Amino acid sequence: MATMGSPFGAVMGANKQASGGGGGGGKKKYVLALLVDGGDDAFRGLMESCEAICDARVHDSCFQWPSSRHFTLWEGSMTPEESACVRFKAFQAPPCLNLKLDTWKSWSGALCLGLAKASENKMCAAIQLEMMEGIPSKLTSESQLHLSIYRPRGTSGAREAFLDVRKATSATEAGSVRGTRVIIKVAGEEWDEAHMREVQEG
Repeated sequence: MATMGSPFGAVMGANKQASGGGGGGGKKKYVLALLVDGGDDAFRGLMESCEAICDARVHDSCFQWPSSRHFTLWEGSMTPEESACVRFKAFQAPPCLNLKLDTWKSWSGALCLGLAKASENKMCAAIQLEMMEGIPSKLTSESQLHLSIYRPRGTSGAREAFLDVRKATSATEAGSVRGTRVIIKVAGEEWDEAHMREVQEG
C-alpha cells in the first residue's frame, strides 16, 4: 500500500494520546485509516436501502455512521511516542481518491463492501509502506481492504439482520466514495477530531 501525505485535507487536531503528547506510556493498538466522504448518489441510495431493510434495533446499534467510515490501512501496537512519528516521506497523488465500491464481502461477522479491482490498485499505488515512516509492518493487503457498513458490536440478532440486508441488496449498485485524509488513532477510541491525528508529510 502506500504513502499518503497530506493530500487528503487540512491539518487536524490530535489528542495527547494519539499525537504522542502527554508523556510516555505502554503500547496500545493503533489504527491507520483512510477516511471517506458521504459517497455518490448510488452509495447514498444503498445506505438508505440498508436502513429500510435492517432491523431497527440492529441498525441503531451496528451501523457505521458517516463520520467514522474508513478503510483500515494498517493496525498494530505502538507507544504514543511512536504514533507521533508516523508520517509520509513524500506525497505525490491527486488531492483525493475516487474509489469505486464492489459487492458485499462474504464475511459472516460484519457487513462490508469491497473495492473494485481498479480502485484497489489505485489505493495501493497512492499509499505504500515504502513512502511512510513509523509503520513497522506491512499495510493491509488488497484482498482485505473493505468499507464497514455494519459491525455486530455484541448485538443479538445482528448476523441474521446483516444476512437479510445482504440478500435484499445483492443486486444494488454500491457506487463510489472519495478518500479525504489519512489519520492515526488509538483503536476503540471515538472517531472525532479530539482522538485523531492527520498523517502528513514529514
